[in-house]
Amino acid sequence: MAKSGVLTEPVAEAKSPPRSLGMWARLTGVLTAEQLQLAYAEWEKSGESPGEVFVRHGWMTEQMVADALSELSGLPVVPKAKRSKDPEVLGALSAKDVWLLEACPLERDDQGNLVIALADPSDARLRALKERFGSGIRPVIVVNSQLKSLLEEAQAYEAESEEATAVAEEVDEADIEEPETDIEEDEVASDPPVATVDDVDDAPELEPVKAVSLAPEPDEDSAGADDQLERLHDRLASEYAQANEELVAYRQQFAEIDEEHARLKRSITVLEAKVGEQELLVSLIKAKLKEPRA
Repeated sequence: MAKSGVLTEPVAEAKSPPRSLGMWARLTGVLTAEQLQLAYAEWEKSGESPGEVFVRHGWMTEQMVADALSELSGLPVVPKAKRSKDPEVLGALSAKDVWLLEACPLERDDQGNLVIALADPSDARLRALKERFGSGIRPVIVVNSQLKSLLEEAQAYEAESEEATAVAEEVDEADIEEPETDIEEDEVASDPPVATVDDVDDAPELEPVKAVSLAPEPDEDSAGADDQLERLHDRLASEYAQANEELVAYRQQFAEIDEEHARLKRSITVLEAKVGEQELLVSLIKAKLKEPRA
């Protein structure tokens, strides 16, 4: 059993590759051939998972999708998944990565495996998680709306952690110790010595203080130094402007890479679905051929 009670039994390894949810829905009569073709066209353009398209059209409920994916992949469905309070688990993936992978770490099980919630256990997603964490993961299935709530919790946790860190750094900077003095308390409290008339008479005569001019002496190099500082300022300003332009260009490239990644992910989802359909059809044909003829 898992530490916080999320899992009640060992998690089976996912079958590789998982069969197509679309073909499952077609063979079980949940979808018609026309609905399946419409779904193919939509999720290739929208980037939604097949289950999201089916739910949006009202052909399946979220729970039906989760149960079907569990049957196809061999992974269990967790009805009420909760995140552990363990900082190591909470920080296993950044807020950006949980949204990118659409996966949320929940806890460590008794074997030390990281339990990760998914709404769509596709081959590509499982491969990405194994590349990130190795074999010590336990994927589980949750309904899509619950996964989105978990992802929002992960994002809020990271924002709160960053804010707390910033506040702590400000407090550390402001926490400056008062300098200690070597003056004893008795010395401070005691009265200063009082000068007598004899002391004044015996005091040596003081020489008159010479007047000191506060006017700055002329510096022949000051003008040259000012010119050097001005040239240095201009050069740094130019370099800053150039660096800022390069930063804008890098950000634009990063945005284009993200967009291309999303497009490739949609294409992979469609290809996996089609491959799964073909494999299922081949298995059905083989099973049909093995049946005894009348």
